[in-house]
Amino acid sequence: MNIIENREQVKIADIGLYLRLMHMDYQPTTNEELANLISENFNVICHAKDIEVYEKLHIEYEDYEKLSRMMQNGNLEFEIE
Repeated sequence: MNIIENREQVKIADIGLYLRLMHMDYQPTTNEELANLISENFNVICHAKDIEVYEKLHIEYEDYEKLSRMMQNGNLEFEIE
């Protein structure tokens, strides 16, 4: 008899937490390895591409926050139009 697993696709909002937990317990070297660990430990479907998307969004958000703080403090070396 075939057992069909009904697992949800991992949510981008949850990947950050999963990544931190996986880095505490394991020493993964690639996004593929991380994706497999997340899939196995949290019963979700996770692909290396999901981790790449999360990392890109995370970097863009940090850049946005930094730029916002610079604008508030008047520390910009150039003018944004």
